[in-house]
Amino acid sequence: MSDIGSDFARVPVPGAEQKGSIWIGVTSSAWVIAVTTLFTGGSLAEGLGLNDAVSAIVIGMLLVAVVGYLMGKLGSKHNVSTTMLAYHTFGKGGAALLGAILAITLGVGWFAWQVSFFALTLNEMYPTSTFADPRYSMVWAGLLMIATAYGGFRWLSWLSFVAVPLVLALATYGMILAASSESVSASQAVTDIASGNDMNIFNAVTAVVGSVIFGAIVLPDISRYAKAKASGAVSVALGYAISGVVVMIAGAVMVSAVNVPAIGQTANIPAAMSALGLGTAAFLILLFAQWTTNDSNLYSGALGLAAATNLPKGLLVLVMGIAGIVIASMNIQDMFVPFLVILGTFMPPVAGVMVADYYFGAGNGGTRNFESEQKVSTFNTLNILVAIASGIATYLLAGLGGVFASSAIIGFLLALIFVVAVQAVAKPLSDSMSIGVSKI
Repeated sequence: MSDIGSDFARVPVPGAEQKGSIWIGVTSSAWVIAVTTLFTGGSLAEGLGLNDAVSAIVIGMLLVAVVGYLMGKLGSKHNVSTTMLAYHTFGKGGAALLGAILAITLGVGWFAWQVSFFALTLNEMYPTSTFADPRYSMVWAGLLMIATAYGGFRWLSWLSFVAVPLVLALATYGMILAASSESVSASQAVTDIASGNDMNIFNAVTAVVGSVIFGAIVLPDISRYAKAKASGAVSVALGYAISGVVVMIAGAVMVSAVNVPAIGQTANIPAAMSALGLGTAAFLILLFAQWTTNDSNLYSGALGLAAATNLPKGLLVLVMGIAGIVIASMNIQDMFVPFLVILGTFMPPVAGVMVADYYFGAGNGGTRNFESEQKVSTFNTLNILVAIASGIATYLLAGLGGVFASSAIIGFLLALIFVVAVQAVAKPLSDSMSIGVSKI
């Protein structure tokens, strides 16, 4: 039986606790079904019109699915989390750094931002309701998210089995209402929305990838529970990608149909839902979509730090979750966003290095041990430097625009290519740059 407080943070998930592909797919679906995903789809419709927005969504999520599959397969093969996989790639010290980054970005920063975003969106829909007052909704919503994150994969998956079908059904219902809306024809909406906006489909694909790539990178946190190695990787990637497509398209269709004014460059999803008469359905979409995604942020953040420090995962969930609620309640979460974005810039290169290492480097075809006495380097200096250099290069290249604007994919590919090249032509250099020996 799983220890609710640890959730196998530092050891492989035992066979008795592993789940079938449906469990894995549904749980990964919940990670991408978020209010912000709806807003992304709606904003693309504002900038491109419906047809091009749908194309950008599908293309972008296909790219994300590839990254999700590659990372998810590592989790399903070794049955350990993203941070535990990093022990062999970056060394114990490098894994500790990754765990700290996940804790700061997902477990505290983005958790706080999403709690605040949910509360403000709910208040815009129900401005006179006490339960939607941000002073209260940040607390009760944050506590719901903390509760399921504390319960670990078991509670996350049960919530997902309730929330995913419900949210997808309600999102589909919203699309049906939008398609039959007489407030404005679909073709007229596309014309009105797209006029005067310089967004192109390439920028839109970049926006899609950037909005959900972080979750794809940490999919080993789910796929480690997969009973079947190959199908588990497929399930985690497809669940994530398909649900992302459905929810983004729902946001795009709803905004296109009713043609509500945008808020700056952002689609006004609450106004679109109200115009379509979704009512209670809109509340349920907002609640469950944000609940299932933000508890996953907190879960992965706490899991990463637990794997790096050996502190109890349950305790970290409580501490980090409460910290996030406090930050949101003080309305200072936006102050952290530039810092979080900078940290997030280095996550795709980290994933690229891990994929290169496991598929083409030292881990290619081999069995890596993740037991507590397994020896690993303290710092795999070369891999760490490649990840950092790729992140810096990606940040600089993004300023050139064009193909380089897709920083998530560029960072992932740069790091992957650099590591493969080094392993091919300078393997002794790679080995000689490892510092120290530690135990997992």
